[in-house]
Amino acid sequence: MAVNKGLKWVFIVFNALFALIGIVAALRERYSVTETEGDRVTRCLRFLVAGLVAGISVLGIYGAYRQKKWALISFSVLVGIGMVICLIAAVRTVIIRSLYWHCEEDKETCALVNMILDITVGTLFGLAIVAVIGMAMAIAMTRQIKAGEQGTVMAVPTDEYAKPPAYSDIYK
Repeated sequence: MAVNKGLKWVFIVFNALFALIGIVAALRERYSVTETEGDRVTRCLRFLVAGLVAGISVLGIYGAYRQKKWALISFSVLVGIGMVICLIAAVRTVIIRSLYWHCEEDKETCALVNMILDITVGTLFGLAIVAVIGMAMAIAMTRQIKAGEQGTVMAVPTDEYAKPPAYSDIYK
């Protein structure tokens, strides 16, 4: 089971970063003071998302470090689902932004809302790109683990394929 060490450690470091971000965000939501019921529901949702990010990242770290195919495949599927959610949210945000584009009443408020929506769209598309990169790395490691289990198969040229046929043999 020979996984490229560089790929493995880059994957582990970036997933550790996302796990740390998820843990910090979850703890921040858990221990912040809430005032309204609506705010409590929003906090609970943010806590859940942060916990999922941390959990998925830890699953990826475990799969890469221990070279477990099931963990890397599960990581890839969960990150793929997250990527689709990010893309859907980004497209919906673009649609919402288009509704605020021709705001006439309060130009300052419209500019602020559009800026916030632009940042949100950029962040969501950025996260989707990071998800694709993470999935590609996990899939590459899964294939390397699978190749290590089956033994590496190399094409060895034989005399039959060593030289191309003579020109006269082709046009007989």
